[in-house]
Amino acid sequence: MQKSKEEIRKQFENYIREYEVKIRLWSAVKRVTKKDGSDFQSFAKNFENAEIVRGRICSDDFEIRVSDYSIRIDGRWVDDTIDIKQIVEYSKITPAEEQIIKESFYKPYFYMTPDQVMEYIQNTIELYKRKINEYKDQIAKLDSLYDFVKVSVDNIMNKVKEEAGSNTSLYYEMRSLLKDVY
Repeated sequence: MQKSKEEIRKQFENYIREYEVKIRLWSAVKRVTKKDGSDFQSFAKNFENAEIVRGRICSDDFEIRVSDYSIRIDGRWVDDTIDIKQIVEYSKITPAEEQIIKESFYKPYFYMTPDQVMEYIQNTIELYKRKINEYKDQIAKLDSLYDFVKVSVDNIMNKVKEEAGSNTSLYYEMRSLLKDVY
């Protein structure tokens, strides 16, 4: 079943709202150190307004999580996580050589330091701001593009009906083909 223009707009607006909440949550995370400026031994104590949780996949993975369970968007609570364990090859953070762990059955990986986590958070906030702008641009183009596609599909179906007849196997096959593509 095809989505209406309003359903698409609402979906994009929900994505924007979700990214805005995530930006607010990540922006509230504060880096905390001991009075002498050094890190706490417990990784979780190095941050305010976030929690450190075990990863969902592997028991030695940890994530930093922010959440706001007072807000539901599209039936879901708003939360977000960042993996503290990063695969070197895929990470946007460059680790120090001594951070890299090389084991035969894993690709080289590292655990981010608290400062690297804060850098990653800033990168995530910038990414979400870009995503918001992309969705706003898409919403601005939605009306004209949706109408263009709708008219084009209607014209195609009218041409198929005209050429194949409205109640023939060929018509239904072409309609099926169009539904698979559209």
